Amino acid sequence: MFIDAELDICPAFGWQGGPSFNTRVATTQAWMERRNANNISCRHSYSLPLQNIVDDDYLTLLKQVFMACRGQLHSFKVKDYADFEAVNEVFGEGDGATLSFQLSKTSNFGAAAYVRVITKPSENVFITVDGTVTAATIDYNTGIVTFAVAPASGALLRWSGEFRVPVRFNSDVLNTTIDNKSADGDFIINGSVDLIEVFAE
Repeated sequence: MFIDAELDICPAFGWQGGPSFNTRVATTQAWMERRNANNISCRHSYSLPLQNIVDDDYLTLLKQVFMACRGQLHSFKVKDYADFEAVNEVFGEGDGATLSFQLSKTSNFGAAAYVRVITKPSENVFITVDGTVTAATIDYNTGIVTFAVAPASGALLRWSGEFRVPVRFNSDVLNTTIDNKSADGDFIINGSVDLIEVFAE
């Protein structure tokens, strides 16, 4: 089950995360390679450190989220601080008949391109058709944009705004450690939270 809520964990030194692919590489005796993609898309994962935490409310919130999600069972939203925004991003081209289009973000390098499907846009998104801001219905759980009137043939559809990544905890165990005491006598808590992207929820 997808829980339509965002886990807000501030990044700290040591925060890490990003996309990963799954490629099968076969090497011949002459060092020639044959490379095949095992998956059609990348998958993001994140490791969020908890360092020198003395805020009981912060830790209580994290534990409540973990308990409500039943560890790995349910998914939710998180902000990828390295990639959370689209600026005038092309996500489709009108054909005069199609009403609904999927939000996406494209990475280009030379003749190669990778299209990332965006399923969890934030509510500050705006849409343009050939540069004109246009009203449209946005499904914030799928990233599908629906127009009342089909964009004209050849019209470029663009979007700007933030988005989030649907993730789950990557473990059924939430461990923290008590490593020291602050000058005020409070316990200092450390640990980490590992998250992994989920699809089709």
